[in-house]
This record gives sequence, C-alpha cells and structure tokens, in this order.
Amino acid sequence: CRNVHLMSDTQEAWCDSLYFNRNTSDIRMYGNVQLTDTTRNVYGLAGRLDYVDSIATVTLTRDPAVITVTEENGQKDSVYFGADTLIHYTRKMFEIDSLTVAEAALRKSNLDIDPVSEFRRKAAEEAAKKAAEAAENDPNLKAQMEAKKRAEEKAAADSLAALAAAAPAEDSLAVTDSLAAGLDSLAATDSLDAGPDSIGVTDSLAVSPDTTDIGFVIALRNVKIYRKNMQVVCDSLLYCDLDSLARLFKEPVIWNEVTQQYNADSISVVVRNNAMEKASLMSNAFIHIEEDTTHYNQIKGAEMMAYFSEEGELSRFDALGGASALFYIEENDALATVNKKDSKMLSAIFRDGELNRIYYFDTAVSDAFPVVQMTEEDRKLKGFNWQPDRRPADRHAVTSLDLRPSERTSYNARPRARYVETDLYFPGYIDDIYLQIALRDSLNHVRSVERQREEEMAELRRQQVEDSLAIAKLDSLEAVKADSLARQDSLKAVSDSLAVADSIAKADSIAALQDNPVVLTKEQMREQKKAERERKKKERIAARDARWAAKDEADARKEQSKLDRKAEKAREKKRRALRQAQERARQDAEMLQRYIERYERKMSRKEARLEGA
Repeated sequence: CRNVHLMSDTQEAWCDSLYFNRNTSDIRMYGNVQLTDTTRNVYGLAGRLDYVDSIATVTLTRDPAVITVTEENGQKDSVYFGADTLIHYTRKMFEIDSLTVAEAALRKSNLDIDPVSEFRRKAAEEAAKKAAEAAENDPNLKAQMEAKKRAEEKAAADSLAALAAAAPAEDSLAVTDSLAAGLDSLAATDSLDAGPDSIGVTDSLAVSPDTTDIGFVIALRNVKIYRKNMQVVCDSLLYCDLDSLARLFKEPVIWNEVTQQYNADSISVVVRNNAMEKASLMSNAFIHIEEDTTHYNQIKGAEMMAYFSEEGELSRFDALGGASALFYIEENDALATVNKKDSKMLSAIFRDGELNRIYYFDTAVSDAFPVVQMTEEDRKLKGFNWQPDRRPADRHAVTSLDLRPSERTSYNARPRARYVETDLYFPGYIDDIYLQIALRDSLNHVRSVERQREEEMAELRRQQVEDSLAIAKLDSLEAVKADSLARQDSLKAVSDSLAVADSIAKADSIAALQDNPVVLTKEQMREQKKAERERKKKERIAARDARWAAKDEADARKEQSKLDRKAEKAREKKRRALRQAQERARQDAEMLQRYIERYERKMSRKEARLEGA
C-alpha cells in the first residue's frame, strides 16, 4: 500500500509503504516512517522500520532518530537521538537473566556511591576519634566533661520530676505503661522482620512471576544526541530500565553549554526524566572548559564523576585517582597567570555554568606561571583533545527528516462509512459491528480506570504499611530512650531544652508534652510533600530567573562596554586621521615654503646676471 496512515487511541504512524504478516504479526514500514506516541511525547523517524512481534523488538534504520519533547514551566525542550541503527525491545522482568539483573544492580550501586562525601565522612570520624582521644588524655577537659555530665543528669532528673508532678495520675500511668511496653514493641517489630513465614505471603508472591516491562535500547555506530544545552557523540550506546544507565562506548564525548567538553574511554550516564543527572567518566577522563579559542581550563584524572542540575547545567564534578588541573587566572580583563595543581582527589563546584570553587584533598602540589612565558605545549595537559568539529551543531546534524503534524482531528471529524450495499443484504450487520466497537472501547476505558485505581490502592496500602512500621519503630525507640535515662543523647537533649526555655517556657513545654502527638494522615503528608516540592520549585524558578536577569544585566553591561570601546576606537581613529591631516598640511606648507625660497633665490641670481650683463 502507499501513503499509509495508522492511528490508535494514543499513537499515530505514517510511511510510504507497509507490509503486514498476519500469521506472525510482524510489520515492515518503508519511506518517511514516523511513529508518534502522545502519552510520552516521543517521536520516531526513519527510512525503514522493522517490528518483530514475537520478541517485541523495533529496529529503525536509514537515518533513524528518536525525538523526545519535554515541557517544564510552560517551556518546551526537545532531545534528538540518532544513530545508524536504533533497536528497542522490552522483556518481562521474569524473562531477564539473573546475571543481567545482578550486573545492572551492581552498576547502579557503584554510581550511587559518592566518593568525596565518603572521604569527608571518614575524615570527620577520624578527627572526632582523635579529639576524643585527646580529651581523655587532657585531665582538665576530662574534669569539665564529667561536671557537664553530672549537670545534665541532674537537669534531666529535675525535668522528669516536674513533669510527673504536673501530669494527672492516669496520664502518668499511661506514660509508665508506654515506657514499659518499649521492649515489647521492639519485639513486635522484630517479629515483623522474622521472615516470610511470619506474614505468610511470600509463598503466594513467589508463585506469580514479575511481569514488569523492562525496556532496552541499543544504538549502533555514529551515535549523536542533541539538546539545546547539551550534545553527545560516541560509536555505540546501551540503555536499560533496570539501572536507568546510558553507557557510551568508543570515543564518547559530551558537550555542555558548548564551552565544556568531557571525554573518556567510556562514560555511564544516569538518566532521569529524559535528562542527565550524573555521569561517570571511566579511564583517561578529561574535562575541557574553553576560555577562548587558544586557552582552556583543564582537569584530568583516572576517573571522574559529574553532577548536573535539573536545568542540565554542570553543578559539580569530582576527579579521582590522581587529579591534575590547569586553570587560567584573569587579571584586568586578561588571562595573566596559569595555575597548575596535582592532588590525590579534587572536587569542583560550578555556579551558573562558571567555575566557582575547587576543593583539593590531601596535599596539593601547586605551581603558577605567567601566560606569556608558557609555550603552546605547556598550556595543555597530557591527553588534551578539544574536538569542536564532532559536536552536533543543531538537530539537522542528527536527522534530516522532519516531523509530520497530527492528523487525528481531521480523521476523527470524518463520518463513519455507512456500507449501504452491505446493509441491503445483511441488515443490521454493520450497526452491530459499530456497537461492538463502542462496547470494546468503553470496556477498555473501564479496565484502564480500574487498573489505575488498583495501582493507587496498592500504593496507598504499601505506604500505610511503611508508615505504620515507621511509627511503631519510632515509638518503640522513643520508649527505650525514655526508659534508659543514662543515655547521653537524651540527657543532652533535655539539658538543651531546659537551658533555652525560661520558667514560662517550661510551663508551656510541660503543657505541650501532656497533649497527644498528632500523627498526620497519608493524604496530609502527601499534601505537605507536594507543597514543599512546589515551594522548592518556585525557589528554583526564582533563582533561575534571578540568574538569567543577572546574566542579561551582565550581557547588557558587556554590550554597552563593547559599544563604548567601539565608539572610543572610532573617536581615536578620527583624532588620528585629523592629526595625520594636520601633519600632511604642515609638510605641504613647509614644502611650499622651500619651493618659494628656491624660486626667490633663482630669480635673484637671474636678476644679478642681467645687471652684470
């Protein structure tokens, strides 16, 4: 067939020719192929599409590309992803090999580790340990700690005595009972963790396999990704939903805001909501930051971790396993000094796309040189490989195919065929088919609503169980803390509260303690989280708008400064031309004067000869 258009409730497809195998349900589409999925705002373009139904695999070839459209704060952004061959397939969770699942879990756990934070935590623990050892060896400090501990114990005892005197008898009994039940509640919590036999549902769950759909994407040769503020190229790419990692192989390069380039032997990227959240650069990692066409800030290391903001901007990166850095220092609007540093590990913080601060771990070796004294080789670290020619400049570098507009409205507006001749020989047959189609659509809608409701109820039950367990554990832990008055943390907390409050505040706190604690419902907790997310979102938007306003103001100042310099250059040019004209006039006047003097001498000699004759 020719000029094919297909349409379902959520999808549309176009092509020049289509071949369908009724026995296998396989499909082949040729020429200007486009798939549109309105539920996810995803578009597929290719010169050829092959779909194998038995293994749920879609293969795109002949200049293929996948376009994902995202919308945030009323602004749309598109991601263009192309390669020589794009393959997408899905598998049920129970169909995936256990080794593949284990490898994905290992990759995910490795990327979840924050080496810098872990290093800082260990350093803080070691410092605290040394401080404690020093305190033990210091007799004066040891005596102060013992006196403080005795004061805290006395304050806690006084506070509990005042609370017992102020509370009614039945309340005190209830408090006593709750304290006595602390260990029992802990035992009950342990019984919840006793194993699958204690709740008796594991066997039923083990019988039914996990039918969650897991998606896989394979891109082969000449992989290109274009987004307004980020571009990627590599030879091949693998992605799966198990770990949400996109793994880039063979000369991968990532550009951020055009002036920042990251490359390594292989790169793994954590993808969230169609955006990069974190990237791991493995082996020969190198970051280039362009200052101008001849000067680049550079950082290299055996491994690097890059972190990105929600807007796709680089916010932080860590260089691990021996880091080298080269930075240009600007003085009086000119790059004057080069700073070279070597350390075991470094962490750099970015603000608004600009390098803001760098932290070095262990002793850093630092050297500074004037830029004018450095050769071209000295200005580059080993492994420097700035590649602007490989960067996709726009969407047309990914695919030359254009998106077709939706035709759903026009097709839905068309009246259904009446099949008049068929109705003559088979009265009511077509009407019955249309009725069955309407019933099928309504049943599908009802089933969809029921599935959504079941998922919401399951999520609600799961959340309620988690909340109840959390509250039980919290209550039991609080009871144990109250029962054990010798614990330092609880004594310190009581001491701090007594030190802050005055006599009136003490009475208020006792009255507050008599009230029952309010446990928020799941809906209230959800509303609180939603309000908190909205507040943070508004803060991010306001911060972003402020940054953009500052950037606009800086650009305006820069543009005005540029215009001022240009006007000053024009004035200087005019002054130079005027001085040159004055100099030429002076030279012409001197030449004329010399000519007059020579003429007068010549005429004098001529008159003298005439008189002599």
